Amino acid sequence: MKNNKLLMLRLVTNAPPCAKRVYRALKIFDCAEDIFSADKKYFSDAGFKENEISSFFSSNISDAERYLEYCEKNGIKIITYYDEDYPSQLRELEEPPAILFVKGELPPMKSCPALGIVGTRECSPYGGKLAAGLAYDLVQTGFVIVSGMARGIDTFAHKGALLAGGKTVAVLPSGVDIVTPSGNKELYHRICETGAVISEYLPGTQCKPYNFHLRNRIISGLSHGISVIETGLKGGSMITVRHALEQGKMIFAVPGTPGVRTSEGTNHLLRSGATLCTGSEDIISEYEIFFGRKFERPERMAKISPYTVSVSESHEAKPVKKAEKAPKKQKTEQAQEESPVSVQIPKPVLYCALSEKEELVINALKDGPLSADSVCDATGLIFPQAVSILNGFEISGYVESLPGGIYKLKE
Repeated sequence: MKNNKLLMLRLVTNAPPCAKRVYRALKIFDCAEDIFSADKKYFSDAGFKENEISSFFSSNISDAERYLEYCEKNGIKIITYYDEDYPSQLRELEEPPAILFVKGELPPMKSCPALGIVGTRECSPYGGKLAAGLAYDLVQTGFVIVSGMARGIDTFAHKGALLAGGKTVAVLPSGVDIVTPSGNKELYHRICETGAVISEYLPGTQCKPYNFHLRNRIISGLSHGISVIETGLKGGSMITVRHALEQGKMIFAVPGTPGVRTSEGTNHLLRSGATLCTGSEDIISEYEIFFGRKFERPERMAKISPYTVSVSESHEAKPVKKAEKAPKKQKTEQAQEESPVSVQIPKPVLYCALSEKEELVINALKDGPLSADSVCDATGLIFPQAVSILNGFEISGYVESLPGGIYKLKE
């Protein structure tokens, strides 16, 4: 097993300039040993230059040994193309990753319904809350949420999944040991605790623009479908969609406001035949057809409307006694509710009645912005509790996160 990982590391470290052609060879040969014992004429016929062949067959394994030792010391799991726990969906890609570097524990992606949620980094408050609410619902139904941990939609999707206590997978465009973006350090550690952060890039690899394009094929490859929330026509999310279409995956798009740049991509997808997504039910019903089984709906689902994303507690509400009659609304109030211009955005139901621990966090933040660690010191909560509450407050609109992992109450 260790020898196989060493050989695959040798494959990656010795031939980065011609990685695409090398990775295609994975499907032809049965194991790493066969690749290195193959006739060099095969690689020459495949278009390799002489210097590339010499580099590829170099006997130098010092770099591979160094990376193997680094991963073992830093808790980075190495899953190669030839390992049994390699995601089978990725084997179907034209250019499958030779190696996946994993922090955390990768869920069984084939047996679990997996949805990729992608969108713009410059998302609107509505788009962010919708992404979080969608992930929140689906995780309770048994879904795994896949995204790229970028700012904006990706971040909200991961946080919604974590808030629901589920699993989420972040695919990085850098080495798995580099938090990308750096402002998502706390989110990175939270994902590692309950799900997985993965990358095909060697540890220590800095993010480069082209890495995003390659990274996106893995997001779509791991997912059974892709949901796009707010994107321009040329956004990175559209690259993910292109990969997903090539892979035969389902595409869901959230309609956006006409004339808004970050709605152009999703509206274009809908005109082109993507499935309309206005909430989790649209996705769950399609997945039931795909998997051929019924999914149990969560008791508490996120309400998604053009005005707010809140969490319904209707199953916990006390029944109204027959003697009690709700006061009739005045016509002016009814008119206000029906008007999208004058409607007031209500506070999310989930935190209208705060728990004791939530009150501790709110009171701590009243003294000024704090990091999650400082909130723990002030409240006596353990780190996962504090982060979970802070994430929930951010999604609900009570707090906002600042650079450096600092949280502050919204004015």
